[in-house]
Amino acid sequence: RSYDVTEKTQPSSVFRRGNIAAITLAVLTIIEFLVAVYLPSAILLLLLAIVKGGIIMQVFMNIGRLWNPEEQH
Repeated sequence: RSYDVTEKTQPSSVFRRGNIAAITLAVLTIIEFLVAVYLPSAILLLLLAIVKGGIIMQVFMNIGRLWNPEEQH
């Protein structure tokens, strides 16, 4: 599939993606809190932290662009 720059950079899709990521991070934070309080497991907390870090890097830091071919000008 060819890479279409406008597909991922439309303002509405960027905001929607950011909002979905923020809501997902909020839900994961609530789950993380509940795990810490009721089921003190360092392994589960570490896994949740890794997942949250991955979401932040992918959505807000655009780390996925590192592996995309450079755009043709």
